[in-house]
Amino acid sequence: MRNLFSSLGTAVRWHRRGLAALAAAVAVLATISALRPASPPTVEVVVAAGVIPAGTKLTPDHLRLVALPVKAVPDGALTDLSAALGATAIAPLPRGQVLTPQSLVEAGRALPKGQVLVPLRLGDTSVATLLRVGDQVSVVSTDAQGRPVVLAPRVRVAALPQPAQGGPLAGGDDGRGLVLVQTDTETGARLVSAAAVGQVGLMWV
Repeated sequence: MRNLFSSLGTAVRWHRRGLAALAAAVAVLATISALRPASPPTVEVVVAAGVIPAGTKLTPDHLRLVALPVKAVPDGALTDLSAALGATAIAPLPRGQVLTPQSLVEAGRALPKGQVLVPLRLGDTSVATLLRVGDQVSVVSTDAQGRPVVLAPRVRVAALPQPAQGGPLAGGDDGRGLVLVQTDTETGARLVSAAAVGQVGLMWV
C-alpha cells in the first residue's frame, strides 16, 4: 500500500511540474504577444494584375485589389476598381503597380477633332518633376550639327505618368521622365519621329 501511495505522490508531483511548466510557457507567450508591435494600418488599392502595355484599355482582368500599408500607398492611389475600368494606360505598368489618375487616361475622354496624345521621353528626367498637367510647353531637340531645333512651339501637358514601382520593366522602361502631350496630328507625327531617334527637351511658354 505504501508503494502505491508513493507512486501516486510521484505522479502528482510530476503532474504539478508539467502544469507549472505549461503555465510558464503561456506567460512567456503572453508577454511576447504584448510586446510585439501592432500591425501597421492598411488600405486596399487598385494594382496591375500583370504587366500592362502602354495604350491598353483596362478591363477587370487587368486589375486587382491588394492591401498595402498606408505609408506605402502613393498619393491619389485608386481604391475602387470601377475608377480604372475602361481607362487607358498611359505608360507600361508592371505587375503590382499601384494605379493613380496620373497613370491613366480617363475612360470616355474625348480629344478635340484633329488632336492626338503623344508620349515623350525627356532627356533630363528631372524636368518631369517640375511639370504640371495643363502646362504649355515647347518641345525642342537638336539637329545633326547639334544646333537646337524647336519641334513644336506650343503643346499642352496632358498627363505625367508616375515611375513604375519595383524597378524597370523589361527593356528598361520604368516610366521615369515620361510626359504625355496633346497636339495636332501633324505635329504629333513629327514629335514621334524625333523622339524615336534622339532625346527631346521642353521649354515653358
